[in-house]
Amino acid sequence: MRPLGKIEPTHEQRQLFTTPHPMNRVIRGAAGSGKTTVALLMLRLAIAFHKMSRKRNRNEGKPIKALVFTFNTTLSSYVRQLAEEIGQGIDIEVQTLAKYCRNKYPNIQSLKLVHNIQYSQYQIQDSYGLEIDYLYSEVDYILGRFPEDNLSNYLDATRVGRGTKPRIDRALREKILNGIVLPYQAYKKTNNIVDWNDINQYPINNLDDKFDIIIADETQDFSANELRTIVSMLHEQSHGTFVIDTVQKIYNRGFTWKEVGLEIRPQNSFRLEKNYRNTLEIAKLGYQLLKQVGIDADGTAPDFDSCPISGELPKVICGLFRQQVSFSIKLIKETIDLERETVCFLSRSQKTQGFLKEALRKSGVHFADLTKSPEWPEINTNVVLSTMHSAKGLEFDHVILLGLSDEFLRYEEDRESDSYLTTCKLLTVSITRAKKSVMLGYKSGDKPKLLELIDSNTYEYVEL
Repeated sequence: MRPLGKIEPTHEQRQLFTTPHPMNRVIRGAAGSGKTTVALLMLRLAIAFHKMSRKRNRNEGKPIKALVFTFNTTLSSYVRQLAEEIGQGIDIEVQTLAKYCRNKYPNIQSLKLVHNIQYSQYQIQDSYGLEIDYLYSEVDYILGRFPEDNLSNYLDATRVGRGTKPRIDRALREKILNGIVLPYQAYKKTNNIVDWNDINQYPINNLDDKFDIIIADETQDFSANELRTIVSMLHEQSHGTFVIDTVQKIYNRGFTWKEVGLEIRPQNSFRLEKNYRNTLEIAKLGYQLLKQVGIDADGTAPDFDSCPISGELPKVICGLFRQQVSFSIKLIKETIDLERETVCFLSRSQKTQGFLKEALRKSGVHFADLTKSPEWPEINTNVVLSTMHSAKGLEFDHVILLGLSDEFLRYEEDRESDSYLTTCKLLTVSITRAKKSVMLGYKSGDKPKLLELIDSNTYEYVEL
């Protein structure tokens, strides 16, 4: 897989670097607008500032501490290369917040770590008329948004980051808090269990780690407590950069900047609107689904008219799954230059990739698996497989999603429900990973309802 090339800012992006002095910056940007580019350039700018400051104050022996939190394996590998280029005196850590906090949590080896309440074996006695999966996500939302000693704030808080359906009034919130959340917290302590909500907010009151520079990428998918942890690591002379686009939010979390400790003003808030990644046709296809969801102040609607180039129409193919796979592999081998171009097969989970992997092997197409991989693949291939969630923040020349169905794209029919909004955004994020072409596939007679929302003139239909 090709390494990330030299990064050069566009005119729009250069406007963000006119004020190099320390402050917290929020960078809002649409998919393909170059948010990762800006994050890297902001890191370089901040390093140069702190180097000059230390030289001016004759304190060059003091190391510059920089920390990058990102979901993007490309960004992680590039930042490590950047650190080597810059040389001595720069202490740059690049990792997920979860890994950072887990390494700091005391006696973690003697505790049982679970993802959240759903995987804890805690038995919910009364679901209060809610679907159990929704209740799991609500508990996770509560424990991710409100500090452990202020969980009662949930009762009257505005439901930032959640849909309006089902309706959760104050009386129901009291039942959820007192009947599930607080007993679950007690259950964990009794059974020596911690979950990621416990771990990710541990540094706030227990550590005094301070960094000169922090970059937080894909901030829309952090919880409020996770952002509080990051803010707690900043000092008065820090450069903090928070990159966000709530249009691409694929987890049911939410926060306000004020509640996590950041003051947002015109002087420290920037927006990138031009799309430098997608062709006009790909951007238009992605926008079809975004029309169905609202966009808040931290989201940026894609400006497909700003796309620099036009290309082929995205393809929507219809046939048996094996036909979809065969068609895709034939297309790759006959029309794509794998020496120069990248291809990513996306799926909802790794469980559905078995047949595809076997077909790729039999066809002699070498591939790598990106899901949860800490590093960009080094093997000699430009074809990768990933889940839709793991591909967030990445980009490829060609993106292929096969086996789409209502089961694959599960959501509640109500357009104000969390699952509907999240599924629309997840498919949009997946489509907009592509620079040159997109192909979606589904089985005849099993067309996902979500695809009915897409205008037929935005894609080429192929029946297999």
